[in-house]
Amino acid sequence: MLWHRRHPPGAIGGDDRSPAGLQLCCAQRLPIRLLQTSTEPFATAAAVQTRLGEVLAWSVHLASSDYSPYRRDDLPHAAESVFAQPGEAQRTQQAQQILAETDRLLHELGDMPVIIAGDFNVPSPLDWDGSHRPAAQWPATDALLK
Repeated sequence: MLWHRRHPPGAIGGDDRSPAGLQLCCAQRLPIRLLQTSTEPFATAAAVQTRLGEVLAWSVHLASSDYSPYRRDDLPHAAESVFAQPGEAQRTQQAQQILAETDRLLHELGDMPVIIAGDFNVPSPLDWDGSHRPAAQWPATDALLK
C-alpha cells in the first residue's frame, strides 16, 4: 500500500519549486487508514494496523522558510530575534497543531503508540547543546519532544 497525499504548488507548506506540489507519502505493506485532520497540507495522519495493534503514524513536512541554523552566529545572544522569525513561528504552530490533532485522534480512536516522522526543518537539541554549536532550544522541536 502507498499512503499518499498531494497538495498544489503554493499551498501553505507546499513546495513551489515542484510543479507537482508538496507530497507526503509512506510506503507501507500493512493495512492503513488515512485520517482526517486539520493539518493538511503540512502533515498527514494514518492509523496503521500492525501485528501488535494499531499505531497512529504521521508524515510531516514543516515549513522550511527562515531556517534558523543559518543564523547560528546570532546565538545565543540574539536568540529572541532568531526564534521570532516568521518561519520559526510557523513551524512551532504546525508542531502544536499536529500535537493537538494527535490528542483528538487518540481520544476518538483510543490509546495507541504514536510515530511522528518526516522533514521537520528544525535541528535536534542534541546537536545544539553548546559543546560544538551554540546552545539553543528550538521551539518546534521542544513542542514535539514534550
